Amino acid sequence: TLPSLEMLYPENTFLEIFDLFATIQFQNGNHEKALQALELAFQTNDQLRFSYAFQNSKLLLQNQNNKRTEQYLNICFLLYQNSKASIWAEKAFFMVEKNKASVLSEELNAKYFRNNFASDSLLIREKELQMLKAELNTKLALLGPNTLSENKKKKEELLILSEKLSREWVLLQTQIKAKYPEIAREYQNDWDIHSIQKKVLTKNTQFIEFFTGPNFTFIFSLSHQNTLRFTKLENVVYESHLNEYLSYYQPENMGRMQSEFMKFNDLAYHLFQFLIADKLEINKAQNLLIIPDGNLNYLPFEALLTANFESSKMNEIPYLIFEKQISYAYSIGILLNSNESKDQNTTQK
Repeated sequence: TLPSLEMLYPENTFLEIFDLFATIQFQNGNHEKALQALELAFQTNDQLRFSYAFQNSKLLLQNQNNKRTEQYLNICFLLYQNSKASIWAEKAFFMVEKNKASVLSEELNAKYFRNNFASDSLLIREKELQMLKAELNTKLALLGPNTLSENKKKKEELLILSEKLSREWVLLQTQIKAKYPEIAREYQNDWDIHSIQKKVLTKNTQFIEFFTGPNFTFIFSLSHQNTLRFTKLENVVYESHLNEYLSYYQPENMGRMQSEFMKFNDLAYHLFQFLIADKLEINKAQNLLIIPDGNLNYLPFEALLTANFESSKMNEIPYLIFEKQISYAYSIGILLNSNESKDQNTTQK
């Protein structure tokens, strides 16, 4: 039996338990039960992130979450294929959005408030605790696995002090959250597909969002009038093409781009075919919003080729930029929340 959300608290062991439970349930064909376990793991992950003092630690936790997200999407994709029900595509999409945007949204929000209330005693103490924790971590690292009795005693003292600072940190975060609710506001994703279509996508706009896991890339696409599409691609299918294509943009390889012009453009065409060709709604959405992930963040999508060509004339090369107005975003959710904030500010004025 899985616990309720109210029973959870920030504990790494929970992550191991829920991940193992999900794997067993998936192997036994209990796919929805596996998803429930992973959702509890995500919730525990969020609580752990809130209890961490440093942004690097939070990002490391997010990276460790990547494999779990891929497992979640794999199950959703299997259910989506078997049932053709859009609920599984939407479930996968919103999980990607939440995991992708949570750390960034939280940090941007916290930075704004901490900059505007820098003289507050709680925020001053927060900075002091961050510095003390960093100094302790450095001292512990320098001691290393030394077995000398005096060093073992020193290490125990440092660990006790570290635990004391951690408890104060958690209490302090609770106090800050109570005094400034906005500073610890969780990433808001209480919106649905209809909200995205109404507030972000115009009649001439379509978005394509990627999630790249260790083994698979999942692709979501949506336009103003159509349902959310959900596809899956093995990384090995396109990774070598992507790496080779990106290598041409390295400063030391700029000459190769000219001398191997046909090969360079052939790679651009194949990447277009792999990643977005069958996702585009031809001649309908002229504006294309791309939300990349992983190494795809380095790919200039506008330079991809929509067709093979033999001409060497630049104005005849079928670059995607000639067919679509392309823009980029980190997250649909952050874009939506940003638009809503602008609308609220306009209304207040």
